[in-house]
Amino acid sequence: MEGNYQPVRFVEISLISPKGTPAILFNDLCGSTTEFKLGFDDEAPSAITCPPSAGVVQRPLNPLSIFDGEEIKGDWKLRFRIKQTGFGSGGRIVKWQLESCGDLVLNAPYLTKNDTFFLPPATRSQIWVETLLAEDVDNSYDEIIYQLVSLPSHGTLYKGTTPLKAGDTFTQQEIEGFAISYEHDGSAARADQFSFILRDTDGAWLGTPQFNIVISEDATVNTENELQIEQLHLYPNPTKDEVTIESTTNVVQVWVYDVQGRLMQQFNNRLPISTIDVRNWAKGIYWIQVQTEKAILTKKLVVQ
Repeated sequence: MEGNYQPVRFVEISLISPKGTPAILFNDLCGSTTEFKLGFDDEAPSAITCPPSAGVVQRPLNPLSIFDGEEIKGDWKLRFRIKQTGFGSGGRIVKWQLESCGDLVLNAPYLTKNDTFFLPPATRSQIWVETLLAEDVDNSYDEIIYQLVSLPSHGTLYKGTTPLKAGDTFTQQEIEGFAISYEHDGSAARADQFSFILRDTDGAWLGTPQFNIVISEDATVNTENELQIEQLHLYPNPTKDEVTIESTTNVVQVWVYDVQGRLMQQFNNRLPISTIDVRNWAKGIYWIQVQTEKAILTKKLVVQ
């Protein structure tokens, strides 16, 4: 807070909360001093000293803790009360600002799915919720924000028809609406990735996850209608003996990838339900990619 009056001791300045609670910051201060420039904090090492014009943070006359438990939101007022007519041309508040601090606990968004994304070389496909999904206990999908940190090296990310660059953002709602897609550049590269910070509109965040992309000749491009109709289930999951794959249409082919995206096994099938023996698999996370008669779908499997 900065201002002047001749003399300052004829002025009482108070901070008033939106609820109307007043706290006197200073009163009857420093004899013939005409200028004041100082800050106020209950935990400052000293009370107000004279002259009060060095910009030092000091303890107010009334503790600011009087506002504890009140709402921060609203209009805060600074009251400049002249107790006695001074000398000269009067005075004024040059500037003032209010900073509020507290022990605020924010619930960060979290990833419920961050699975490997598969597509054929030199194609473009939508990134969808079966591979990238974040949730937040306090925020809706349009308030969950992905901010790009690093871009794919062998392709381009798009929001609609617009290429994305580092620092750009998209929301979980836009993933839900099939607005986010990846296009491979046609090179010989068979793996790609991008990283991002996940945050919400409250300011809580999670960083920096990586989204993995596998380029495979056997993959097919998913379409919006197929994704809305097709469903894939793995059970039990986690498992230690066997896993059953169930689809709404016939399973044509199954690929098993490890956590690094390496192809471990491949199966052919023509039934809507298929069972895989995993008793000899190492414990860990696997990605089960299933080609049905309508789409290619990916699910995470945990082997215990």
